Amino acid sequence: MFEDSILIAPGVPELDLLNGSAVGSSGGTSAHSIQARGGMFKNGFGMRADINWRSGTDVFVDPSIGPSSDEDLYFSDLLTTNIGFFIDLGRRQSLVKRYPWLSGTRVSFRADNIFNDRLEVRDGTGATPFAFQRDLIDPVGRTVEFEIRKAFL
Repeated sequence: MFEDSILIAPGVPELDLLNGSAVGSSGGTSAHSIQARGGMFKNGFGMRADINWRSGTDVFVDPSIGPSSDEDLYFSDLLTTNIGFFIDLGRRQSLVKRYPWLSGTRVSFRADNIFNDRLEVRDGTGATPFAFQRDLIDPVGRTVEFEIRKAFL
């Protein structure tokens, strides 16, 4: 990201979200980010994965002078990795021939944020402000899901 700024109103200084300003509770805009997604599907089997990374950001009490206060906030990098697998049992003809009730059945497994990476926030003293405790800003963290779906034809 090369530039990200917002003009709230004429006569008010522009908010530079890359250099110390913010409009939300998750920091400013990350200067660097990477997203990768991929999947493979064949004969009723499938896999999908995605990886998202963004660099840390800083929020300053007075962005025009940079870091100058114990109340400045420093947001960590964040990496989330998600993966999912499925098998469409209805497409496995030998299985359906043997067990006809499996027609229209799909079994899937998904894990989000596999490494349980969460945003960490520190102030100018190195402490984490109460409002930015890990469990308050991301109470879910890693999730694992197993699903069986059946379509009755």
